[in-house]
This record gives sequence, structure tokens and C-alpha cells, in this order.
Amino acid sequence: MVSTLKKTALLCLSLLTMACHQKESAANSPQVEKDPYGQPYYIGNLDGIKMKLGNGISYIDYEICPVWTFDDIDPKCRPKPQRTYDSRFLRFYFTLHYPTDLLLVKYLSDPINHSADKYEAERNDANNQWVTVSVESNKHVQAGYLKDILRNQTIETRLSDKEHLEKVHYINTYEKTTENVYGLQKYKPHPRWIESYGYKDTTDIYVGYNSNGDVSTLITCDDRSPYPNARDCNQWFILSADTHVHIDAKYQFVHLKDWQIIQSKVLKQINHLKVL
Repeated sequence: MVSTLKKTALLCLSLLTMACHQKESAANSPQVEKDPYGQPYYIGNLDGIKMKLGNGISYIDYEICPVWTFDDIDPKCRPKPQRTYDSRFLRFYFTLHYPTDLLLVKYLSDPINHSADKYEAERNDANNQWVTVSVESNKHVQAGYLKDILRNQTIETRLSDKEHLEKVHYINTYEKTTENVYGLQKYKPHPRWIESYGYKDTTDIYVGYNSNGDVSTLITCDDRSPYPNARDCNQWFILSADTHVHIDAKYQFVHLKDWQIIQSKVLKQINHLKVL
């Protein structure tokens, strides 16, 4: 009888100990943080900057085992790897309605902000105010990166290989103008490029400078397309001078006048993704 009671007591003590350990283990386990739509965040770092990305991000690529294709590319990525803030993001995309700071969320047609409905209603309008943004970590991005891109497309630099320019009819070669458009220096296509390819198949470049006179923004615009929806601009800038992060924001040409607002709003959204 005593032996039975002793065994029962030991069993109860064992069960109690197990329950305590389980409770302690659960308390010490990291909780999976979820976004406002109830979906787990993707965590990692962009050029060393810790970030968590929710459903407002439409596409995500990690340096090792990309999110959407890890099963197809590398069998070593099965099962899906555990992500931490040491996991490096290569790139991600999002779509921003810049006047309202609303991010496009297609998950369940966005039951919170109904951004998907708003986007679908406006996207075919040549005046729509949505900006498609790509953010990419690139080791070649550094101070002077945009200046080099501009220099490599101007006639002064490209004349060093005039024979090649003649063969390709000066395609993607620009000349500086005296025009200042919305605080941007305009560069126009070389006449031979226009002559060979047609005016509507060329683009303009608009350049923004910072207070030090360095190129801070490069914008190329297909502003001559016969199709209003195709008249768009791609605005290039970097996250900050001490990072290797390139940003490309695409929007309708009619909003070129708002280029500074757009750049500011895009940077604001990216800063919201940082984990401090």
C-alpha cells in the first residue's frame, strides 16, 4: 500500500515537473511576430540593417534560398530555412500610393485598408498615383554611383569610343541642355539617336543634385509614348551615403513635378521597415 502511494506521489511529482518545464520552455521560445493581417513577418537584414517585412511587401529575395523559389533552385533549401536577422535580403518590392502613404496589400483583397480595390480601380488611369518600388542591396552602390551612371551616358564621355557610337547610331547617348525642370537638370537624346530610332522611342534624363553639387537622383522618362499609360518615369536614388542599397521608383510622367515628395515618401516607407 505504501509502495503504491509512493509510486503515485512520484508520478504526480514527475507530471508536475514536466508541466513546469513545458511552461518554462514555452515562455523562453521566441514568439512568431505577425503583421496586422495575421501573417508572419519575413525577418532579415538589408546591407546590415535589420528589417521585418509584412504583407505590404509584394516580393522578397534572400541572399540564400530565395523565398519564392528555394524549392526549385536548390534542394539543400528543403526544408525551408529558419530566418533570423542574420539572414540577408537581396531585394524586395512594394507599391505605394504616394499622396496617402497607403501600401498595396493584395492579401485577401486587403480587408483592413481595401488598398487592392483602390489599386485595381486606378491602375489603368494615366494619372494614377501609385509608385512601384524596388529596393536592392548591391555592392557596387556607393558615393558617386549615380554620377558614374550619368557620365557613362553623356556624349562627352562616350566620344572616347566614337567608332562604336557610330555603329549603334548613338543609342542611349545624351546631351546636357540648359533646361531646368522642377529643379532637375534635363539631358536630351543625341540627335543621331532620334534620327535612327524615332523621337517617340527615345527617353529624357532628369538629374537632381544635393547641396554639395553631387548627383542624388537620376530620372529617366518615356514621356513621348503614344500610349498615355506607358508615359512613365524611373527614379533612381540610394538609401543613404553609407549603404549599398539602390532604389528604383516607377510612376506616371504627369507626377514628375512631385519627384521630391515621391522620394521622401519612399524613404519614409523603407525606414518604417527597420527594426530599431
